[in-house]
Amino acid sequence: FSQWSKPSSHVVVAHNSLSNQIQLVRPSQGFTADSYCMLANNAMRGIEWTGTPDAGFSITDNHLFGAAVNPVGAKRTTISGTKQDIFVDASQGNFSPIGALHSSPKASIARFDKGGNIRGASAPAGAVR
Repeated sequence: FSQWSKPSSHVVVAHNSLSNQIQLVRPSQGFTADSYCMLANNAMRGIEWTGTPDAGFSITDNHLFGAAVNPVGAKRTTISGTKQDIFVDASQGNFSPIGALHSSPKASIARFDKGGNIRGASAPAGAVR
């Protein structure tokens, strides 16, 4: 698990590929976010709240694995697949999108991908264009 449990200001978690982790967002342990914080355009196993969801926190355009549940307040989440069928070879560090991840582009948040390549106006969620 990755966890977000502290008061946050101007924190952007965007365009990450987390093939083995669920993101816990923990108001029950002190998480608060200002209007500049977001969790967007990530590909991961899941996103889960512990405690009362923060209605002002932006969770947008993420792709979650097939067993996940759409988190309360999330917008435009796609849910399908496993790391084996949405990444070329996650176990070897190749997070290039395939399958449902590749065919579900989202509006890009970051201008460049992990390799320094320019992203288009839309791209698959995750670290690699």
